Amino acid sequence: MVLNVDRFKARLADLEQDIYAQPEDPGHKAWGKRAINQLMPYAPEVRSVVDVGCGQGVFKAVFNGLNRHWMGVTLGPDFRVCQEAGLQVYEADMSNLPFPDDHIDLIFARHVLEHSPFPILTLMEWRRVAKCLLLVAPAPDYWGSVGRNHYSVAPEDQLLWWLARAGWTPKKKMYLRTEDDEFMDAWRQSVLDCGNTPPERPHREGFVEFRFLCERAEPRRE
Repeated sequence: MVLNVDRFKARLADLEQDIYAQPEDPGHKAWGKRAINQLMPYAPEVRSVVDVGCGQGVFKAVFNGLNRHWMGVTLGPDFRVCQEAGLQVYEADMSNLPFPDDHIDLIFARHVLEHSPFPILTLMEWRRVAKCLLLVAPAPDYWGSVGRNHYSVAPEDQLLWWLARAGWTPKKKMYLRTEDDEFMDAWRQSVLDCGNTPPERPHREGFVEFRFLCERAEPRRE
């Protein structure tokens, strides 16, 4: 089958209207920082990091504090914010990165893969560029399966199959759950910030996000 590139580009252009800014959010910042600090000790060889879907560069300080060189990739208004801040950030699509093969040690992608309309192809591109992947993905049981610019929110078993098919294998798996203190503190504060009184428990209970530190493997076939 021959891909009609013009049609493909037209459909991607149509999706560009879904891109939105992602300013710093205290809850997501706290969860992301915790995920990095939890999993990076299992990748001591990593020195260079590309933060795909980096937003406005909130995790640069976290990686720099761990003595890792940070670069970002983003699109839309967040790229201009990063430029004005003097950050080393590239304006590029996550599935078409502006780096040579094997260019970096690790790709960090937090709440990013669900924004890809073709997640296996995106994971294959990340494998081309990086030796390791720190993937943080939202759990649909908590967040739901749809949302703004959300095309590929998946349960854990689906994520693991996408990873295997694209040539990644988890070296370490961790999770954020609704009963974890780091989640509850941020959740209560977000409810208060909206002028409401937090109920005793969140509206859903269970997994909030999946956290996988992955290394390259042979792509799996069915």
